[in-house]
Amino acid sequence: MATLDFDHDHIRQLVSDEEYIVRGMTTICIITLTTGHRLVGQGHCLNPKRYNEQTGKDTARADAMSQLYAKESYRLQYGHH
Repeated sequence: MATLDFDHDHIRQLVSDEEYIVRGMTTICIITLTTGHRLVGQGHCLNPKRYNEQTGKDTARADAMSQLYAKESYRLQYGHH
């Protein structure tokens, strides 16, 4: 099996839009891919005294991006047979 390089710039180029929804201490990040497919990430805070909106957005985006990395890794690994 050939070794595949994982290009992080390629992953970033797959994202065409990001949208955030903040409700209380829960943040949702909706990433739209260039194909139109959407991935949804979530960020939650349990302690209102420690809540920070930007941290919630960063956490939600990281969650959505981890889904994209997993899907693209699978596609690259098994799509080349």
